[in-house]
Amino acid sequence: MVSKDPKDIFNDAKSKTLSKVRQEVNAYARTHSGFSNLSENNRNLLAYEINKLADKKYKVSGSTLRREEYGLWKKRGKLGLTKQDLKDIDKILKKAI
Repeated sequence: MVSKDPKDIFNDAKSKTLSKVRQEVNAYARTHSGFSNLSENNRNLLAYEINKLADKKYKVSGSTLRREEYGLWKKRGKLGLTKQDLKDIDKILKKAI
């Protein structure tokens, strides 16, 4: 599978299942060394966030993205996210939106 850009993954997410989005996120993380530190659970979380944001009926704004990121930050202990994981997820989400 050829790795897609996060923007393409986001744009295609509306018409794809979560498992397909997850595969594309995994391919992206594997081929971009800056994101290879994301664990499988973190990549699954990222795929879920992309899928959730893509399902919105309106254009995703910066404030919507910040609200989602804040929610992840609040639950970081429960989700097992490090500061680096949060930064990487933030970078990918910003590239996608």
